[in-house]
Amino acid sequence: MRLIVFLLLLFPWLGFTQKYLFNGKTDSVFYKAITNTFLVKEGVPMSMDRILNISITEDPKLFTVVFSENQDVQESVVYIISYLENPETKEQEKVVIDKIPVRLRVDYPKDTICILNLKERENPDKIELKICGEHERGLKIISYEISFKNEVYSVKSGSLTNELRNKLLQLKTGEEITINVFYKDLLNKTDNVKQTIIK
Repeated sequence: MRLIVFLLLLFPWLGFTQKYLFNGKTDSVFYKAITNTFLVKEGVPMSMDRILNISITEDPKLFTVVFSENQDVQESVVYIISYLENPETKEQEKVVIDKIPVRLRVDYPKDTICILNLKERENPDKIELKICGEHERGLKIISYEISFKNEVYSVKSGSLTNELRNKLLQLKTGEEITINVFYKDLLNKTDNVKQTIIK
C-alpha cells in the first residue's frame, strides 16, 4: 500500500497534538532489556527502520515495543500512522500524522516493589503488593516470595493473602521485609524483581 505524507501546512486539520506515554512517562526513551510500552491516543506507531518491533495489545491505544535482535544504535524514529480519507479519491490512505525521535538505552532503571497502605491498621484488606516505578504499566504479578523474621512465604498468586496482611501489620517499624516478585508482561514474557523494604 502506498504511504502518503501530508504536510501539516497544507492540511491544517491534521495539526492536532497529543501526549505520548513511553513506559508511563512522556520522555521518549525505550530500554533494550525489557518490553517497553507506548500509549498513543490517535493512530498506530510504526518503526520504518525495523530497529523496533511494535506490537498491538488488547488495549487499542497501548502498544508494546522491543528491540530487534543485534541492534546497537542509540536513537530511532517512531512514526504515527493513521488511515484518512483522500480528499481527491475518497479512498482510505495510510498517512503519517506525526513522527517522534526516540532514544534507545540499555541501562534500564529497575522497578521497585510497593506494599501499599502497610500502616492501615484499621483495614488490612487495603494492603496491596504491586510493582511500582516506570515499568509498572502492563505488568501482572503471577507469584511471589516474601520473607521476614527468618520465615519465608511462597504464594502462587498476584495478591497478598489475609494471613500475610495480618503478619505484616504486626511487624514493628524498622523491620526488614524481603520480597521476590515474579511477573508477566504484555508479551507473556516472565521475569522477576527482588527488593528489601523497611517497614
